[in-house]
Amino acid sequence: MDLELFYGFLLIGIVVILPFLGQTIYKKYKELYIRNIAYEDRDERFEEICSNLNDEKIAKVEQVRKQIRKKKIFKNMAFIFVLTVCSIFNINYEELTKTMPIELYDLYKNAHIFCLSAIQFGIPLWVISTIIKSEKIQKYEKQYKNSILSTFVNLYDNNFLYKTEIEMKKRYQMQCEYVENKFWLNAAGGIDYIDVQNNISSRLKNNTMMNIYDIAVQKYEDGGTSEGEIFFKGTYIVLEFNKLVATFVRITENKFIARKNKVELDSSEFEKYFDVNSKDKILAVRILTADVMQLLVDFYKKYHLTFEIVFRDNKVYINLHTEGTFKIPIYKKINKKQLYLYYAILEFTTNLSKEINKVLNEIEL
Repeated sequence: MDLELFYGFLLIGIVVILPFLGQTIYKKYKELYIRNIAYEDRDERFEEICSNLNDEKIAKVEQVRKQIRKKKIFKNMAFIFVLTVCSIFNINYEELTKTMPIELYDLYKNAHIFCLSAIQFGIPLWVISTIIKSEKIQKYEKQYKNSILSTFVNLYDNNFLYKTEIEMKKRYQMQCEYVENKFWLNAAGGIDYIDVQNNISSRLKNNTMMNIYDIAVQKYEDGGTSEGEIFFKGTYIVLEFNKLVATFVRITENKFIARKNKVELDSSEFEKYFDVNSKDKILAVRILTADVMQLLVDFYKKYHLTFEIVFRDNKVYINLHTEGTFKIPIYKKINKKQLYLYYAILEFTTNLSKEINKVLNEIEL
């Protein structure tokens, strides 16, 4: 009976951990694929920015990363060792009871109970400890952001401001805008909370106000009475222009939303990847010029990142699915390849701003 319980607990542990491991492996593979493919096509400006990063600061952050990595590997190896010993002992427990001296029976029985408990509770606790960040990891991430990311962003453009904390008023405004833009269509019930981890802001040369955020969006359940899951992690971009366009244009994956108010465009390549929805179809066509559509298609094909865009009044909102892409490295050595997608998003945002400004200047409303 005890052996049956052991196998039952082991099965429960496997069922709990396998989906987590599978999802983690998939995200890692996708992350590596995106970065490796994109990095091969890096330009001279990116190399110049990286060459100006402070090597001494990077070395200090790297030293902290190595210490954390060493402790995490030790903890994981210790867990695997204990789990293996407990599993072997439990599998052979019945055979051991047949040959053990009678005076050792109580000791073996207690060891058996301990091993069962270790497996039953050890696996879930290990999963939880892997998900929850320790205080040391949080400090390391803050140091990485302040010493490397902040410098990198400033080297890209010294008018760009990188912040790790956002005031509550701004969070609430973002939450309202996110709901209004219907980015929450795949969240049952609605949005409860938006957590903003980082912000890059600047007034661009064309006088457009730009904000780029790393966000996590949480949905609520049971009519808002219980805390729900995080259904989106990614990059949220807001571009604010000087010219008001009284329209609502939504661009998303061509399989994501209904066909109502669908706008037909001249680019078959663009329509292969995206749907455009707007009640003002004529204005939508005028905004989405050949250059704008090509910029969006090139970015999508190169980085394999899903995104939605909303043009509303004098703002453009971009919801970019970069989950896992900007995860700060712990097991891998800090290197410039990890910064490339930040660079790519900054380039994409500034280039899109230029193209949209060009269009708005040509449109007579």
